Amino acid sequence: MNSLDALYNSLRGLEPTSPGSYLQDVHFELITATQTLRSLFDIPPRNPAEEREIKSGKAKIGDRTLVLNGAFISEVLFLAQHLDISELRVAELVDTIMCTDPNLIPEDRIEKAIALYHSRRETLVACLHLIVQGVFAEEVDDRPRILGEYARNQLFGDLVPLSEGRRGALGEKILEECKRVEATMKRVADAITNAKSRTDLQGNELQSLSLLDTDRPLPRWHIGPNSPRTST
Repeated sequence: MNSLDALYNSLRGLEPTSPGSYLQDVHFELITATQTLRSLFDIPPRNPAEEREIKSGKAKIGDRTLVLNGAFISEVLFLAQHLDISELRVAELVDTIMCTDPNLIPEDRIEKAIALYHSRRETLVACLHLIVQGVFAEEVDDRPRILGEYARNQLFGDLVPLSEGRRGALGEKILEECKRVEATMKRVADAITNAKSRTDLQGNELQSLSLLDTDRPLPRWHIGPNSPRTST
């Protein structure tokens, strides 16, 4: 389970009558997740050094060194380009899906990796929502004020990096992210509206197809054989 998944479940379980041991566990999870929460959607961009590491066929992902085959490398480079994020972060996503279900066909594995990427972002936002919601709840009942203290002293206490090299409050960073997500959604909507064809991972042109033509099945990209990686 992702650490933010565990935090989300713990926050949902908070009650005015929660025992002290439960509150201590929640506080520990909050402290552990602080940097992730304050980073919001900040993920390193694509990196030439990471791309070379992936292409070398051997990469350190988390606390493991993986030996990668051609299919895994192709999937990672494909997703890194389209998500525009760190190659090693993408490799961790794909590896997580592989460990969960090693028998997926490549197309489904890529789709699930994308879904996992967005699911983690959604969970982060949900955790922030529960924290802020809990701060207000603590003001109207007798529950211990662990969320209020955490929000003031840890989560919102220090400045965070903003765009253009500035620093500011986490609230301002959240507003920046909202604008960035809005712009991304508009680009995606425009791309879907204007799309006329698809290409596979090797750049071969597929049959011309409007994505809005719902009477015809969408083509699926070709990404090579299954079983993309082994670990050492």
